[in-house]
Amino acid sequence: WTVRFTGASLFEVVILRDYFEMHDVTGTGSLSFWELCEVARDLNLLKFENAPKVFEKMVAQLDRDKSGDFDVCEFVEIVMGMHKERYDQTFRRYAKLAETGVPQDPLKAKLNVGLFKSIAMDLGFASLPSQVKEHAIQSAQEDGVFDFAGLCHALQHVRFVALVEFRKTGGFCSSDLDQFRRIFDRHDTQKEGRISKRQLNNALSELDKLPRTPEQQLSLVKLIDRLDSDGSGFMEWEEFLQLLRIWTNEALRCETRQALSVGAELGFQADEVEGLRNAFVGHASDKMVMTLRQAVVFVREHLGATITPKMMPALRKILKECSGKEDGELDFPTFLRVMRVVKDEMAKGIFPIEE
Repeated sequence: WTVRFTGASLFEVVILRDYFEMHDVTGTGSLSFWELCEVARDLNLLKFENAPKVFEKMVAQLDRDKSGDFDVCEFVEIVMGMHKERYDQTFRRYAKLAETGVPQDPLKAKLNVGLFKSIAMDLGFASLPSQVKEHAIQSAQEDGVFDFAGLCHALQHVRFVALVEFRKTGGFCSSDLDQFRRIFDRHDTQKEGRISKRQLNNALSELDKLPRTPEQQLSLVKLIDRLDSDGSGFMEWEEFLQLLRIWTNEALRCETRQALSVGAELGFQADEVEGLRNAFVGHASDKMVMTLRQAVVFVREHLGATITPKMMPALRKILKECSGKEDGELDFPTFLRVMRVVKDEMAKGIFPIEE
């Protein structure tokens, strides 16, 4: 593919491409708008003033075929565009605070190099090693000052280091990493920083990620062999994280295919399934299941239906017909079945729409 953007080094493009593939859970070579939103949050691209509006405008401009899906080139353009907007706003703010005497165009200001670390911290790079920041400062400054172009050039290196570190952790959030580390260390009985295949199976069992079908078992064996690059029969911490990321994505692909299949059977369009999926994720627990109480909140908030105590027996009846239970937890396919029945009942006036 051809790079259609500026502001990223070749190495950064390669890392972003890998990151794109890591989040392409459907395996289609594109990200949906909602997947793109998740990535933007992961990369801290939405933490500046008016960021959501800037993001939506940029997405609309770069969705050239109006498909609602974004290929890897569009993805990188959006990421780099959002970075530039963040840098622009942050530099302007510091230039005004520094009273540089260039109020008509703060981007032409020259700031004291002592402000560089503060700007880097504001942009979310506080946790990077000090030598990385020092290298960036040296590349940005000239006679103890730096301008906007120097900042952008320096942060290209900082971004690359941050992305490399982010990729090493599989793109997991800190709470997930803490959980995985505890489990890894518990099964690393020899305290060698690695676990055997048997210990790996025990760790996956503890995480409820063991394969459930012969096909999944074969897929996991191939994945372990691929990640065990030195053929030692052991898996180190970073290899363990990469396996969890790939295995998690594979599970998401299976869930997505199943959800689309169930949705089609129920008469939902693919975009409806995607919208319900994202709403479900927003209401569901960490185990990706929804309780009856959460389902009632969803029906009221998202479908606008009035659910009174007298109507609860009718809703429980729907749950029993869809899942065989009057209460308990719903996975997403069961949730889709419930939504189909509830929407049909709403059309009949069983669940009246709130005015």
